[in-house]
Amino acid sequence: MITVPALRFLQQDSAVPTPNLDTSLVPGEFTELVSSVALQKEDFVVATMSSTVPGVIGGQFNQSFEVNADSASLQVFIPKKFVKANSGKAVLLQLRITRQKVISVAPSVIVNIDQGVIVVPPPGITWDFNDGTRQGWVPQGSYIGGVLKVISQRVVVDLTNSKAGSSHIMSIAVPVVAGRTYRCGYLAGTDLLTADGSRLRMTMNGNPIGRTSPVAPDFLLLGSGTFTAPITGTVHLGIFNEAVPNGVHSLYLDNISMTEEP
Repeated sequence: MITVPALRFLQQDSAVPTPNLDTSLVPGEFTELVSSVALQKEDFVVATMSSTVPGVIGGQFNQSFEVNADSASLQVFIPKKFVKANSGKAVLLQLRITRQKVISVAPSVIVNIDQGVIVVPPPGITWDFNDGTRQGWVPQGSYIGGVLKVISQRVVVDLTNSKAGSSHIMSIAVPVVAGRTYRCGYLAGTDLLTADGSRLRMTMNGNPIGRTSPVAPDFLLLGSGTFTAPITGTVHLGIFNEAVPNGVHSLYLDNISMTEEP
C-alpha cells in the first residue's frame, strides 16, 4: 500500500476543525481538487465528492481515470455547479488509488461550502519547507509536472531543458480580512555560476505586490511586498518568474512569509 494524502479543494481555507470553501472566489466554471500524492503510470484513481446531507440534487460528483504518465501530484477538476449545489452545507471528499492491484485510501475530509467567516492566518506565518513538503504551495504554469522539488528544506528548480517565457512558479490559497494589510516576503537564490536570467516578484491574485528582482549567483534575494485585502475571503499568494530562461534553469525558494501589519 501507499500513503495517500487527503483530497482538498485548492481554494479552501484553513479553518479548524472544518475548512470552508467560498465558491464566489473560485474563478471560471470548474473547481480544482488536489492531493500531494505522487502518481505513477497505470495508477487507477477514484475521486469522490458527496453531500453530507441526503437529497441534495446535483451535489454529488465522481471521477475515475487511469494515469497515463508519472506525476508529482494529483489534480481533479469538478464543474463548479456541483459544488455550489451544496452551498450552506458540507461535502465529503474521498480518494482511492489502485496501484498494481493494491488499493490505497486517503483519509476522508469534510469541507463546508459557503459557510462562515474564513479564519485569519496567525501573525508571522512562514513556509520554511523543513518537513520536506511544499506545505500547501501548488506548482503553476511552466512548473507543473514534477519540476518543483523540496531538497535540503528549499523548493528547488533544476532544469536543463527549460522553455523561455513567463509563469507563476507556485501559489497558495490564504485567508485574509477586508481592510487589513499583509506584508509578504521570500528568499531566493541560485547555485549557478552565472545567472540564468530569472526575474521574480510576488503576486496576490495574480497582481504584483512588490518589485521585480533578478536572481543572481552568490546573492540571496530577499523579495517582499504588501497587500491590503479588499474583501474577507481567500486570496492567492504567488511567486512569479517574468523571465523563465531557455535551457538551463536553476533556482531555489525558501522562508516565504505572510504577516499582518499592525
